[in-house]
Amino acid sequence: MTKVNKIQKAPKNVVWEEFFRVHGDQITKDIEGKGMYTVTANELKAVSHSLNGPDLRLLTKLDRSGALPDVFKTGANSLSDYINILPLGYINKEYTFALGRFNAYAPLEYDQDQHPVSVKFPDVQTISPETISSESVFIDAAFTSGMLNQAFETDPKQPLMPVLHGRMGSGDMSFTAGIAKKIQVAVSSAQLEIDATFENQKSVVVIEAKAVPEPDFLVRQLYYPYYMLKNSRGVTKPIIPTFLVLLNG
Repeated sequence: MTKVNKIQKAPKNVVWEEFFRVHGDQITKDIEGKGMYTVTANELKAVSHSLNGPDLRLLTKLDRSGALPDVFKTGANSLSDYINILPLGYINKEYTFALGRFNAYAPLEYDQDQHPVSVKFPDVQTISPETISSESVFIDAAFTSGMLNQAFETDPKQPLMPVLHGRMGSGDMSFTAGIAKKIQVAVSSAQLEIDATFENQKSVVVIEAKAVPEPDFLVRQLYYPYYMLKNSRGVTKPIIPTFLVLLNG
């Protein structure tokens, strides 16, 4: 029997290093001059494919600053100086991303003086506190146990209702980003994913959930849904962007 060696897959850090090796000078020039460098999905796929790297979703999934490739952090003095990637959606009929110093991450700070509040878990057989295995189940448990209504101090006669989740298009968006160099960012039908949305008669709660504690989070995971609901869908109620994290099990 002939032994076949599997082709080793390149991690996304290596793929981005190669991309910057080829395009680094232009990336630096465009970021310093225009505030951003644009790259199409097909251009990223081509580099990753040549190295047997990850697919586009994994290549651009950088939900926390610790997941950023090393080349995004080169020469940066702080979190706000890192190069980040933002999906711009369809520009000239091609799905496009922007690289720039967008200050895309915000630190997660926990109030050390707060103490856990006990909530009685409902008498159900399908899930339990011991079987929470994913972020979606974590959200279901938070809702089913009444924790979300308690946290947002909702009127018992007007409880939160689950209304929206999953992948969808952003519609057209326009906003400013960055600190030292503020730039206008235009987005057209970028893909976004909402972990959960709840609504009652007074407000809408948009949730980004993580099953492990993180030091920071990607702001657009809440900002893109917020913008889409407020502008594309015309929500007039107060929208409350919420980061939900599971701590210590």
